[in-house]
Amino acid sequence: KIGLNVGEGTTNFQDLSYHVFLPTRKSGSISIFGFWGKSDQHFDSPADSSKWTSEWDRYGGRYLGNVGITGLSHQIQLGSKTLLKSSLAWSIQELGYRELYAVNPDSLITNMNEKFTTRKWIFSSTVNHQVNRKNMIRAGIVLNEINFDFHKNSREHTNEPIEERLSIRDQTQIIQAFAQWQYKPTPQLSLTGGINYQQLLLNNSSALEPRLAMKWDVGPKSSIGLGYGLHSQAQAMGIYFARVQDESGKWTQPNRNLGLTRSHHFVLSFQQLLGKNFRLKSELYYQQLFNVPVSTYDTSSFSTLNLIQDIVTDPLVNTGKGKNYGLEVSVEKQLRNYWYLLFSNSFYQSRYTASDGRERDTRFNGKYASTLTAGKEFTKPGNRRSYGANLKIVYAGGFRETPIDREASASSGYTRYIENEAYTISQPAYFRTDIRLSVKWNKSRHTSILSLDVQNITNRKNIYNRYYDNLKGEIKTNYQTGIIPVINYSIEF
Repeated sequence: KIGLNVGEGTTNFQDLSYHVFLPTRKSGSISIFGFWGKSDQHFDSPADSSKWTSEWDRYGGRYLGNVGITGLSHQIQLGSKTLLKSSLAWSIQELGYRELYAVNPDSLITNMNEKFTTRKWIFSSTVNHQVNRKNMIRAGIVLNEINFDFHKNSREHTNEPIEERLSIRDQTQIIQAFAQWQYKPTPQLSLTGGINYQQLLLNNSSALEPRLAMKWDVGPKSSIGLGYGLHSQAQAMGIYFARVQDESGKWTQPNRNLGLTRSHHFVLSFQQLLGKNFRLKSELYYQQLFNVPVSTYDTSSFSTLNLIQDIVTDPLVNTGKGKNYGLEVSVEKQLRNYWYLLFSNSFYQSRYTASDGRERDTRFNGKYASTLTAGKEFTKPGNRRSYGANLKIVYAGGFRETPIDREASASSGYTRYIENEAYTISQPAYFRTDIRLSVKWNKSRHTSILSLDVQNITNRKNIYNRYYDNLKGEIKTNYQTGIIPVINYSIEF
C-alpha cells in the first residue's frame, strides 16, 4: 500500500505467545506456555490476458500456514540431588494450498487443492540425579501421539484430469527413551556415555543408538571436544500414508512399512577465549547416512534427502546413502558494554547415492554459508530512553537444481527435467541484509519499544526456482521476495 514491490502475492500474519510462571513452596514450579501463529498468502492472475507476459501470469491461488502449541510444564526437586522435569503439550499445524489456472480470462480451473492438518500430544519427563561430584545420571522418555488429516487433489499437468492423490485420516505414536551417565575424573575432563531408543508404532520400526562424548579443558582459555552418536529419524507422515490405485482399482500404501533413516555422527570441536568477551568456536564433523528411502527403480536419481514436499506415492526402499561433512568456524562477542557480535562460517559438502548407484550433490549442497549478526544499544546513565541498531547479513552458496529439458518441455507443454543430470547446476549465491532500528522507553512498571525492521534492505532478487514457460517457449526464473519493511510497537509489563 505504500508502493513497495514485495513480490508475487501479499502475506497476512498474526501471532500470540504467552508464558505464565507459577512457583509453589512445596510442589515445585509450574509453567503454562503457548504460541499461536496464523498466516495466509493470496496471489491472483490478471483478468486482462493482454497483461499475461508469461505462463506464470495464468496462475493464482491461496496458501495458508497455521501453527499452535500450548502446554504445561512442572519442575520439582526430589531431595538435594535429584531434579524431575515433566511437560505435556498439545500442538496443531495446518498447511493448505489451492492453485488456480486461467485457461482463458473467463475460465479458471483448479490445478491443486490440498490441506494437511497434524495434531500432536507430546509428553516428556526427565530426571537428573547427582550421585556425587564426579558422577551424574540423566534419563527420560518422550511420547508422541500424532493425529493427521491429509487431503490432496491435483492434476499431474494442466492438460490432464484432476485426481485424488491423498485422502487419509489416521494416527500413530512415536516412543523415545534415553539414559546417560556423565563422569568427571578430573575438573578438566568430562566423559559422557548414553543410549537412545526410538520406535515408530505405525510399522514397529525401531532403533537403539549409542552416544559418546568427551570434553577436555586444555587450559583456562581453551577446550577440546570429541563426540560420536548413532541417530535415526522417521519419515514424513505423508510418505507413509500416501495412497496409489492399481489397475484393478485397489488402493494401497506402498511406503507404509519404510524403516527409519539412520546416520553415524562424528564431531571434533575446539573452543578458545580471545581476550575479554570474545570466543572462537570451531567444529569439524562427518555424517554417514544410511537406510535412506530411494526409488525401487535402478535408473532413478530420487532420494528423500532432496525432498521439499512430503508426499511421495512412488514405491520406495531403504537402500539409499548419503554423507555430510564440513568445518564450522565462528567468532562470538557476548553482550557487554551494550554491544554484541556473532560471525559464523560453514564450509561443507552434502552428497547422496540413489538407486542408480551414482553419487551426486544433494539439492541443498551450497558448499558455504556465512552469517554476520551484530548490534549495539545507545544509552546514557540516568536516561530511561535508549536506542538500538542491529544488523544481520547472510551470504551462502546457492542450492542446486536439475537442468530443464527444453525440447521435451516444448513437446509436452510443461516443465520436464534431465533426470540423469540431477542437481548438476548450482544457483547463484544467496545474499540478504536485514537491519533493525529501535527506541526503548523504560518506565517503572512497563517498557515500550518502537522498532523498524527492514528485511532484505538491498532488495536482492534471490532465485526461487526456474521453469519452462509454455506461453513464451523459454525457460523463466521466479525470484524470492524483495525488500520488506515492518513497523512494530510493543509494550512489556
